[in-house]
Amino acid sequence: NAAGKVVKEVAVKEIKYGNAHLHMRAARKNKQCEYGIVSSGEMRVLILNPDGTTKRIIDLQKLPKHIEHEYSHGFAFLDNGNILASTSYGSCFVELDADDKIVWSLTPQDLPELNLKYASGMQRLANGNTICTAHKSKYPVFEVTPDNEIVWKMPASKEIGEILHVQVINNSDKPSEFELQK
Repeated sequence: NAAGKVVKEVAVKEIKYGNAHLHMRAARKNKQCEYGIVSSGEMRVLILNPDGTTKRIIDLQKLPKHIEHEYSHGFAFLDNGNILASTSYGSCFVELDADDKIVWSLTPQDLPELNLKYASGMQRLANGNTICTAHKSKYPVFEVTPDNEIVWKMPASKEIGEILHVQVINNSDKPSEFELQK
């Protein structure tokens, strides 16, 4: 809270990976007060109920072969109930439905000009486009349409440095009605 006191702790018993660097990333909380956590080293996304019990485990290693993976980095809850996930050095972004079926993906082969090296953060915009961050890539931040057409791209530069996540704060014409992902 504002006074610096812990208000709630949620134990995550499902993650067994011992390497601290690859243990846990991209913890999020949705409007239903469920928690989502990336277990990077295990290539899994865990969705937890508000009390911390496991609701769903998404095993990204079971994705089709064209979605390369080496660890996982980020994920986001979507308003339609799906999730977005990234596969770090696999350089892919995917949207998965409730049955873990791919409904959208972006791979290095889809847009070779981006020279994707490490898929990290992403945010789905209200217009259906997706802003992605791609660490160590030629364009570390870019926006694509649902048909994987590039809207804009920002070239890598020493002045900006490495970018792993992105969040558009004003994602509507009524900022007071926009709810940030926590």
